[in-house]
Amino acid sequence: IVKKYNKIKEAHITKKNFFMKHIKKINDMKKYTIKLNNQENNIKIIHLLKEINFVKSTSESLKMINQKALKINNEKINNINTLIQKNTKIIIKLGKKIGEINII
Repeated sequence: IVKKYNKIKEAHITKKNFFMKHIKKINDMKKYTIKLNNQENNIKIIHLLKEINFVKSTSESLKMINQKALKINNEKINNINTLIQKNTKIIIKLGKKIGEINII
């Protein structure tokens, strides 16, 4: 009985640690607001990543997208010509970096 209880207790601790780790990531998520010009209706993902300082250059953006390291709203992005529309709120994950971006 004690052996069975300890495994259940260990499972609860593991589950709690898992949720605490991911809740901390969500709470630590940086929030960005990108304001486009009146003439612009969208922004290329390679420029957006540079704008929010997730990468140092657009060539680094290209490299990360080609390595399939980018997710938008939990979907992998592999098209370097992806456009993000104006008046959109998205969650971007690039490697360990994660951020909520509001495009206005």
